[in-house]
Amino acid sequence: MSNSVYPSSVDSFANPGASTLQDDGVYDHDVQHSNVNDAVNAIETELGTNPKGSYSNVKDRLVAIEAKIPNTLTVGTVGAGSAAVSITGTAPNQVVNFTLQTGAQGAQGPQGSVGPQGSVGPQGSVGSQGSQGSQGPQGSQGASNTISIGTVTSNPTASATMTGSSPTQTLNLVLPTSPLYLIYLANTYV
Repeated sequence: MSNSVYPSSVDSFANPGASTLQDDGVYDHDVQHSNVNDAVNAIETELGTNPKGSYSNVKDRLVAIEAKIPNTLTVGTVGAGSAAVSITGTAPNQVVNFTLQTGAQGAQGPQGSVGPQGSVGPQGSVGSQGSQGSQGPQGSQGASNTISIGTVTSNPTASATMTGSSPTQTLNLVLPTSPLYLIYLANTYV
């Protein structure tokens, strides 16, 4: 019967000190050897033969395995304000949140030109010639351009497209799958 509880939990055997007498009743010499043998056997059984595989040690193999676990990034919030990017959660499931830079309102545009002449109406009766009419009122200010976020997808290669025409346009984003590349873009271009 094994005294080891590994791998379901960690063994907690009594550990004799330098002044402990052999077979003093608490630390039986043969039991100490048996406990160590059982623990080593449990570790070897759990890891199997050649646990390092083709790597230089078990730690390097575990690090390589963890590096192959894909990280899934999803886009969380996309807002307006001071430019910022944040990543929340822990790998392999993380959320990227964006705050896109907003600019100041643009200056008022120039006065609009006189509109085109309307179509000719039906011929009326001949009357006396009238005086020339006054110039029409100033045209209203043009609409501000509105940009909204369309699709946000991921791909190894980043891109952005703008659809529509002023004053209503849509920005579609393809974000790179690497969180380090997102941070690089945020610090470089935003």
